[in-house]
Amino acid sequence: MFRRGVFVGTVLDAPIDPRHMQLTDFTLDAQGQLTYSVRRCDGRTGGCGDTETYQAHLQRGDGGWVLAYGAPTAPVAVEIISRPPPHYPEEAIRQRHQGTVLLVLTIGTDGLPRDIAVAQSSGFAELDAAAVASARQWRFRALRSDGGAGTATARVPVRFHLSDGQAL
Repeated sequence: MFRRGVFVGTVLDAPIDPRHMQLTDFTLDAQGQLTYSVRRCDGRTGGCGDTETYQAHLQRGDGGWVLAYGAPTAPVAVEIISRPPPHYPEEAIRQRHQGTVLLVLTIGTDGLPRDIAVAQSSGFAELDAAAVASARQWRFRALRSDGGAGTATARVPVRFHLSDGQAL
């Protein structure tokens, strides 16, 4: 999503706060593949971390457009139906831990996550564990091009940010 020419986030992510995030690059190709790179920044010191790159595929969903994380050429389209946010661990809040966990999920024909793995750690075990625990509650719709249910793999970022005290 763009606001006044600035990338502010996707329908699956919270808006990017320019005090804590810097968009470094993005592309959207004719097939609907969105690739964007960001750097997480410390608003107090002004320093920014390494560039993180994410990919999503823009596709039509119920009532609009959906950004589906995963391979755009896969024979199965994945749509997130229900994604309750993870619980932000109290100890992580006290220690001021924040970051993004990139999960890889294998989704069954019933829409339930079968396998959940951390593809990129937040750097904090308690945040990674909270993201995995939350993903077990998520529900998806995985459809083959013929309309039947299929299995699929999806990559989904889970963000933990102290500025709003919640995880997305």
